[in-house]
Amino acid sequence: MVKSNIDKNARQAESWTTGCVIVNYNTPNIISRAVQSIKNIVDEIIIVDGSDMRNPSYIECYELELFNNNVSVFHTGYNIGHGKGLNFGIDKLNTDLIICMDSDAVVIDDNIIN
Repeated sequence: MVKSNIDKNARQAESWTTGCVIVNYNTPNIISRAVQSIKNIVDEIIIVDGSDMRNPSYIECYELELFNNNVSVFHTGYNIGHGKGLNFGIDKLNTDLIICMDSDAVVIDDNIIN
């Protein structure tokens, strides 16, 4: 759980864009909670998903992308590891600030660390 004082209005006033990378591997019902906690804070979310197609988490990531304009999912087809997943996602973002988040993390009260 992460807490701080920066809010989206302050960032927009300074014209910063923010992105978030979440690495996911077979975490059904958890990844949605992470995305819901940060989707109104950042401009773009990249989910790097290594889940097996038969795992419910694979479909959950697909639905997150389908129903949220600022979410993009990249299915790697296998677990590429946390570090490689973060680097892959960071390469896909085109934002000023990047938040790296685990799939089991939740941002509390729309706040993040500056």
